[in-house]
Amino acid sequence: MKRFGCPICGYESIEVLDSFGYTTFEICDSCGGESGCDYDQFSTDEHLSKLRLNWLTFNNAQWWGDKTSKPADWDPLEQMAKAGINYETE
Repeated sequence: MKRFGCPICGYESIEVLDSFGYTTFEICDSCGGESGCDYDQFSTDEHLSKLRLNWLTFNNAQWWGDKTSKPADWDPLEQMAKAGINYETE
């Protein structure tokens, strides 16, 4: 798992692991996933896929954070594609 970028939705503006590789307990503004609560440095791809599918299916990939922090051109599917997250086959 990379230090920066949400492993669920690919949102770049979150530090999920600190410099020692431990979770930060930061909450992703994009999907609402919390580092250290919903996932950690040992989470499997299968677990992350389930979280992602839940966000995409049951929450309709809605912006989770404060509406004022939502980027004007935010597109959740484009965000995942840029992060290299394959969401179509899940």
